[in-house]
Amino acid sequence: MAPNPQGCVDRAVPVLRVDNVEGRLRAVVFGYACHPVTLNGNNLKISGDYVSFAQRHVEQQRPGVQAMFLAGCGANANSHPRGGKEQEQWVRKHGESLGTETCRVLAGRLRPLHGPLRAELAWTGLPLEHEYSLEQLRELAARAPSVWHRRNAQAQLQRREQGQPLPEFYRAPIALWQFGNDLSLVGLPGEAVAEYVGLIQKALGSEGLWVAAYCGESFGYLPTAEILREGGHESMCLTLDSGIFSPDVEQSVVAAVRALAAQAGRPGGPARERR
Repeated sequence: MAPNPQGCVDRAVPVLRVDNVEGRLRAVVFGYACHPVTLNGNNLKISGDYVSFAQRHVEQQRPGVQAMFLAGCGANANSHPRGGKEQEQWVRKHGESLGTETCRVLAGRLRPLHGPLRAELAWTGLPLEHEYSLEQLRELAARAPSVWHRRNAQAQLQRREQGQPLPEFYRAPIALWQFGNDLSLVGLPGEAVAEYVGLIQKALGSEGLWVAAYCGESFGYLPTAEILREGGHESMCLTLDSGIFSPDVEQSVVAAVRALAAQAGRPGGPARERR
C-alpha cells in the first residue's frame, strides 16, 4: 500500500466529446485509472474526491457543459500525495490537473466516431480456487496477510466444514461497445488492476480502444495471475466472501473480451496498430 513509482499504471486520459446537431459542445466523458482516495478515512465531508474537482474544473472552463467520469483500471493505483493535513489541498490539485489535461485534449483535433453502435455483453464464469484442503483454509483463515483475506478464507472454511463444495466460478458481466470502426469501449467488472489494459491492448491492439472498470458489478478486486502470485492487497479478490480467484481468471477475462470484440465487429487486431 506504499507509493511505488515503478508500479504498473495506466496513464491515459481518454476523452469523448459530445456535440449537438449544430456542432455545439454539450457533454464530455473522460476517464482515468486511479482510486479516488486522496481524502482519507478521517475526512467526514461528502465528496467525490479528485474526480469531482476534475469535473468542476471542466465545467468551469466550458460553461453549460456536463462533465462525466468513467473509471479506468486503477485498482492498484492511488493518488499521491494523499491524506495528511494537506489532503484538501491535494484533492483540489489532483482534480485540477486531470481537468486541465481533459480540457487540453478537448481543445485538440479529435477523431469523429461513426455508427452503428453495437453492444455486446457476456456473463462470464471467472474461475475460483476450489481445491483448497481444510488444512490450507485453516492456515489462510488464521494467518492470511489481511483481514479481508482471512474473512474470505473463513467463509470458504465454513462451507467445507459443512460438507459443501467450494464454488468453481464467479459469474460476472463483461461488456464491449463498438462505435463503427472507430472505438471499442471495454467494460470490465469489479476493481480491475492496471495490468489488464496492457493485456487487452495485446489481444485487440491499442488503436481505438478504451478500457474501463467498475462496469456492471463491483464485487471486489479483479486481479491478474501475477497479482495473485504476489499475494498483495488486490489478491483478496471477492469482498463478498464468495471465493478467491484462480490464476486462470486472467485468461478467462482476456478470452471473453476477445470474443466480444469479434462479435461486435471490431476491425483487425494487434496488426491494426499504427506504424
